[in-house]
Amino acid sequence: MRHPRLPTRSRRWRAMVAVAALAGSAWTTAGVGTAGAAGDAAAAVAGGDELAVAGAFSATGTFESTPDCPAFHTVHTGEGSWTGLGDVTFVLDYCVVLSPGASSPLSGTIAITAAEGTVTGTVEGSLAGVGGPEGYPAEYTATITGGTEAYEGASGTLVLAGVWDDPEIPVRSMHGTVSGTLELPSPELPHPSSIRDCLRGGWRNFVDDDGDAFHGPWDCIIYVVIHRRP
Repeated sequence: MRHPRLPTRSRRWRAMVAVAALAGSAWTTAGVGTAGAAGDAAAAVAGGDELAVAGAFSATGTFESTPDCPAFHTVHTGEGSWTGLGDVTFVLDYCVVLSPGASSPLSGTIAITAAEGTVTGTVEGSLAGVGGPEGYPAEYTATITGGTEAYEGASGTLVLAGVWDDPEIPVRSMHGTVSGTLELPSPELPHPSSIRDCLRGGWRNFVDDDGDAFHGPWDCIIYVVIHRRP
């Protein structure tokens, strides 16, 4: 029976005592000692991927006047082979506010489909007011707001520098280049379920209940003991 004057130990303290009892000399042989603890504390969970995107594209377009877009509502469907994404198809769906003789602003959406999923976002840009021998320069700045499958939660900015191929409007085809960066969120890591998960650097592959990285193997081990079912 516990002496009534002794203070009640915290659950974390009792977990540490339990760990010490379980560990014995095994932690040293398993590679969980005190040496290098400062370096371990500075380690962080690996972040998500950053993809540099670049390449060329070609596209064909449709044009119509709608109540929401009286100048012309444009849908360009294109394809290309881009670093960072591989072979892609895309759809630019946007409205051009025609300004004769001046640069015409445009806005809309973009969806880019690759083998690993689809990237989606919004588009702002402009169409040159004066065409050259090759056609009308058009620039689209795509702000990526999400995606599906491997690109779920994606963000970043892609710039499509295009040329509408015909100097006469409506232009049915376009070509150009793309450049920019996509950022993918860090993957959600699991919680450790056994002390073995925490050994030999394994603690770096797990997080606590708040999704935070452990500061070292002992931090991970204490988590396991506290959460161990009775």
